[in-house]
Parts: sequence; structure tokens; C-alpha cells
Amino acid sequence: MMMIWIGVTGMVLAGICLLVARSAAKRVRGIAGTETSTIAELNELHRAAEEAAGAGHFRYRCEIVAETVAPEGGPLVSELARRECVWHKHRVTHKYWETRTDNEGNRRREEKTRVVSQHVSAEDLPVRDATGDILVRPGKKEIDRPEKILDRFERDTGGASGGISFKGFTLNLPSDGGSIGFQQEEWIVASGRRLYLLGEASDDHGRLVIGPPSDGGLFIVSTRSEEELLGSARSRERGFRVAGLILGAVGALLLVAGTVTALL
Repeated sequence: MMMIWIGVTGMVLAGICLLVARSAAKRVRGIAGTETSTIAELNELHRAAEEAAGAGHFRYRCEIVAETVAPEGGPLVSELARRECVWHKHRVTHKYWETRTDNEGNRRREEKTRVVSQHVSAEDLPVRDATGDILVRPGKKEIDRPEKILDRFERDTGGASGGISFKGFTLNLPSDGGSIGFQQEEWIVASGRRLYLLGEASDDHGRLVIGPPSDGGLFIVSTRSEEELLGSARSRERGFRVAGLILGAVGALLLVAGTVTALL
């Protein structure tokens, strides 16, 4: 019976691996199958579409490579390290002790974590290539491989139970626990950083911007190059496909062997 369960588990894991491989293959097709445009070419296509059909109807799947520039109102400032940037993200994780009692009355102290503050900036990103400027609207889409500028653990020196404050928020700790401290992490994209962009250019909001495709297709904002993204996706596809095939074969063999053993 054990072999049957292991075989079933192996086949389930094989299915998951093959689904991941399929997703990676779709990502490869999306990146490799989209021709790189310049911002000037997007503007020309937009003008032609506007003349033919009017404003608000332009949608075009596109890929561009451009550098970030500071917004007209000035750069953003990251919330923890206070660094100037065009995009930022932070996460603060609280580490604390929690005392648990089992059914036999034994008490043990476990280290726990919880995210107490996180934020991703949602402002439009102005980008520029040699032919012009355009806005990128990432929304809550996280940028791939931003620069990590802060990774610091700040120990709570108070060490007492009860309420504590950090960066403007207050935490109520369990009466039998205690605070260990806070892990602070922050990432930014600075002005002048080269970005690879794959998405949809549209004029839905009154001006030409690049954002997520309206059909839910692939949307990438990355500091990596197209070649790096393709290499990573192809490696992921190969790795999960091989793992899926091996797990599927082993799972099927164990399932058959377990069934035969159970019938004897």
C-alpha cells in the first residue's frame, strides 16, 4: 500500500512539474516571439491608429528596451533607506517568540515571523530610448531583479512582552512571548537604469502608456536583458520538464508494483 501512495504522490508531483515547464515555455514564446520596437515606432503606430479609428482604441503588443528617467515632479524617495529612485519596494518582518503548550502540558518556545509592513510603489515609470519617451504603468506589478539597498536586522533591545512600536506602527505581542527584532528589506530602481519591457501599449487613459495586456498576457518589467530572461526561462523549462518525466516514470512504476503486490 505504501508503494501505491508513493507512486500516486510521484505522479501528482510530475504533473505539477510539467505545468511549471509549460508555463516557462509560454514565457519563452512570449519573449522570443515579440519584436523589439523603438518608442518612436510606437508613437507612429499610435498616431496612425488614432487617425483611422479615433483616440482610445489603440492596443499593441510590444517589447522595448529603455532607461528610466526621473518623473516631472521629481524622483520618488524610498521609505526606509530614503534613497531617490523611480520605483521602490520594502518589507519589514517581525521576528518574535511564541510559547506553545501541547496536550500533555509541555511548554516550548518557538521562533515565529510575520510581515508587519510592506509596500510597492505604483507610480508610472517614465522611460526613454534614443528615439523618445513613454510612460510605463506597472501598477502593483513587481519589477524583476531590482537593486536591493537594505537588508538589516534590527534587534528589539526592550525584550519585554506587550506593545512595541516601530516605524510608526504598534504591535501587540502575546503575553507569554517576546519580541526578537525586525528584518528590514528594501529594493529600488534608480533613475538611469536600463529596463526590458514586454507588455501592451495603449491609449485607454488619454495618453500612450505601456502596461499589462488587456487579455491577461505576459507583462514583464525587468532589469535583466532579453537574453538573460530567455536563458533563465529555458533552463527552468528544461529542468522542470526532465523532473516531471522522471517523477512520472518512477511514480507509474511504483503504482504498478504496489498494485501487483497488493493483489498477490
